[in-house]
Amino acid sequence: MEEKLNNILSELQRTNNQLGSLASGQKELIKSQKNFSILVENVERSKAELVNGQKELITRSENLEKGQEGIMSGFNEIKDLIKHNTTLMTENVTYIRKDMKTLAFDVNSDIELLFKEMAQVKRKVNKLEQK
Repeated sequence: MEEKLNNILSELQRTNNQLGSLASGQKELIKSQKNFSILVENVERSKAELVNGQKELITRSENLEKGQEGIMSGFNEIKDLIKHNTTLMTENVTYIRKDMKTLAFDVNSDIELLFKEMAQVKRKVNKLEQK
């Protein structure tokens, strides 16, 4: 009987050791579960940061598109101003050319008149000299 008691005692000790191992294993599992929970929370925070960053990038890209549209409208406005300015300059040059042509014609006419008058004066002087 003593032997049976010793066997039971040794079985109880072994069971007690196994329970101790189970308890320490359970503590490790709880510790690992806490660490896992912390990691999951970190992942959730990172995910939220990524979503916020993505929203910010979308907003920035929309602002860039709006800015680009403004630049394009300004560019088109500048093109129209250049076209208008070129048209005005062309008209001005045309009028200047006409005015210069008219002035040159008037000057040539005046020179011809002067030569004719000089010729008449010379003829009169020659007639007077011949007399």
